[in-house]
Amino acid sequence: MNICTFRLGSRLFGSDIHLVKEVVADARIALVPQASPDVAGLVNVRGKLHLVLDLHRMTGLERLSSPPDRVVLFKQAAGESFGVAVDTLGDVLSLPESAIEDRRADEGPDSEARTDERRRARHGIALGVGRTASGLVVLLDPRGLLPALES
Repeated sequence: MNICTFRLGSRLFGSDIHLVKEVVADARIALVPQASPDVAGLVNVRGKLHLVLDLHRMTGLERLSSPPDRVVLFKQAAGESFGVAVDTLGDVLSLPESAIEDRRADEGPDSEARTDERRRARHGIALGVGRTASGLVVLLDPRGLLPALES
């Protein structure tokens, strides 16, 4: 499995490269008034607007001091796409299936700082954890990100 990687803070995340439409290295994210707190805003890529989600908020991770200006755009089944704001863009890694551990079925209790509701919403976005030579990568399923907004 080939994984497009990116960082949120110090944590490494990734998603199946086949679900990634493109990566925008210098995105100008426009805020959307009265949008869900999990929405970072909108980004204009070649004249088309894309919704951008705030993975820091959705995962409960701390944000770096400056707002993210990098976006990973994902494909959707209906042909539309959406993005996630990330701190740092990574590389494409090749992970054998044996290096991936499915974490969805046995997700343990969350820390006290996070609510059960947020944990349930995140349940559908993490496929598992992959082991690499340099550490662990949390594998995201972008197909679960938009439904998590509604949770």
